[in-house]
Amino acid sequence: MSNKSRLSVSVVVLSLVCTTVAFAEIPQAVGFWRFEGNAVDSGTGGNNGTLVGSAAIVSDIVRGRCLNLDGEGYVDIRASVTELGADDFTIAAWVKTTERGVPILSKCNGDEEWEENEKELYIAAAELSEYDNDGTVEYVGNSCDWIRGSARANDGRWHHIAVTWNADEEEGNVYLDGVKGTDAAGFDGGEDNEDDVVRIGFSAGGHTESSFVGRLDDVAIFDVALSAGQITEQMRFTSLVARRAGAAPAARRDKVVTLDTDPALLGWWKFDEASGKTAAGSSKHGRKGALKGGLSFDQASAPGRTGKALKFDGREGYVEITNYKGVAGTKPRTVAAWIKTADDRGRIISWGADDFGQMWNLAFIRGRVGVSPNGGYLYMNEGVDDDEWHHVAAAVREAELPNLHDDVILYLDGELAEIHDIGLLDLWPIQTGSDINVTVGRGFKGLIDDVRIYGRDLSDDEVKALFKLQSNRPLPKPRP
Repeated sequence: MSNKSRLSVSVVVLSLVCTTVAFAEIPQAVGFWRFEGNAVDSGTGGNNGTLVGSAAIVSDIVRGRCLNLDGEGYVDIRASVTELGADDFTIAAWVKTTERGVPILSKCNGDEEWEENEKELYIAAAELSEYDNDGTVEYVGNSCDWIRGSARANDGRWHHIAVTWNADEEEGNVYLDGVKGTDAAGFDGGEDNEDDVVRIGFSAGGHTESSFVGRLDDVAIFDVALSAGQITEQMRFTSLVARRAGAAPAARRDKVVTLDTDPALLGWWKFDEASGKTAAGSSKHGRKGALKGGLSFDQASAPGRTGKALKFDGREGYVEITNYKGVAGTKPRTVAAWIKTADDRGRIISWGADDFGQMWNLAFIRGRVGVSPNGGYLYMNEGVDDDEWHHVAAAVREAELPNLHDDVILYLDGELAEIHDIGLLDLWPIQTGSDINVTVGRGFKGLIDDVRIYGRDLSDDEVKALFKLQSNRPLPKPRP
């Protein structure tokens, strides 16, 4: 393979944005379309793009300037740029969309017939990809198979995505926001067709139905497979460029109240760590979790529903939230989490006091997810032990003395759950104690991700927003 010219990011940053911050060395992109008012190629190839149809460069509060596409436009590069199959490559971009089945970048002849060895990087739709992968990032070639990501990127937020291919090692990976999450990599590196060219946001006709819908920025192509560290530095570099280009600072954007910034969010654990025995708390309260029973992120970190997840062994491992007793008494609350398990036992999240009516357990009850306050139980009809991701939630509505029958709501995958059974309804009302710290995953075998505790009862629509990974959107109306 030919020698690749290399340029440290510190030099690039110095030349583009007049800073002397030094990062790890990464290769120079062979194609780099920043969309700062035009589709000029800032990489080594000099392959400037042309806006086609309704494609437009717009202002964006996060990215400064970016490409806006509404399904009727794209950017025509009209050049091969580099080999995107038989040789090493990396494609990286910033994307923002709520759609699925939409293309980020394609290499094809433009007739939308999806011919052999044409390639496409896209946000997946399960019915088009023959796989249960709605919203994930995928790279596919006709007769070349897939490189599939494991986390969704279509939640309406800006995400940095990247796909890498090492031809010699036959290894492909997908990254979302700098985190490697590759669900499958059967790609066999079919050589590009001689006349195929790169287009941004254009559907090659294989696993997408229209041009991209949403916004794209800083689309880059490299003729090497970047390492995980280089992907992180490329993401940081393009974030820095966007800020220098006039994007609003984070503090200004966070003024809008969302489910992620809701004052009622009392605890939030993403489990995105890669090492150690401490789970960061992502709510404004912090509230770190201590991994117990031999559990550590070094051995138990795994691809999650979003970012990473924590794998529990079903035996001694669990997470204890240090010095946090949860929501006590009869106060309203909502607890929610993503789980993936082939088992039907264990607690997802619990706290309280070891007495009748004084525990709060979101757990498996008779093989189904439900709630028990240590005296009575309420659990859903449908099982979730199918080794697929499910979003489960339980809310206690405000009441003078709440009970399971009248005041507790269960949700499964964003919808009201059908109730299977209720026991001892009136014997022990919900009066949660405050003796035992919040714990996650006691006796649970499988993956848990994005655990949240709110000090209020979320609405049906808000729970659905958590399921749809839209918790960063403004709340529809103020809550008392």
